[in-house]
Amino acid sequence: MKKTIIVLLLAIALVSVVACSGGKAGPAAIGDEIDLGKYVVKFTATKSDKTFDEKDVVHLYFDFTNKSGETISSSHALRINAFQNGVQLTGVQFIDDTGEGDKATKAVKDGATINNVRITFYVEDTSDITLEVSEYVPIGKQPKPADVVIPIS
Repeated sequence: MKKTIIVLLLAIALVSVVACSGGKAGPAAIGDEIDLGKYVVKFTATKSDKTFDEKDVVHLYFDFTNKSGETISSSHALRINAFQNGVQLTGVQFIDDTGEGDKATKAVKDGATINNVRITFYVEDTSDITLEVSEYVPIGKQPKPADVVIPIS
C-alpha cells in the first residue's frame, strides 16, 4: 500500500513538472518567446563591442511585449541577470548615437510591443552567457526566472 501511494505521488509530481515546463526541456535560446505572464520577452540578437576605454561588452537585443494591463517600461518590468562561466556580469549604461540604449526606459502600453531593446554587459571572454529573466517584483518573493543561453558571436 505504501509503495502504491509513493508511486502515485511520484507520478503526480512528474506530471506537474512536465506541465509547468511548457513542454520544452532546457533553457530558451535566441528567437524563443519567454512568456512571463504579464510580459513576453524574445531575445533576437547579440553584438560584441568595446567601450570607449576598450573594455569588452556584449549588447543583447530583445523584443518586449506588455500584457500587464498597465503602461510600463521593460526596465521597470523585468529583472535580467547575466552570467558567464557561472559568475554574474556587470551591466553597462552604453551611450552611443544610435538611441538604442533609451528603449529600455520607454513606456509601453498594454498590448504593445517594443522591438530591439538593448541591454549591455561587460564580458570576460567569448563563452556563452546565461540569462535569468523574470518579472521584477520589488518586495516579496521573487518569481522563478526563465533561463536563456546566449552565444557570443
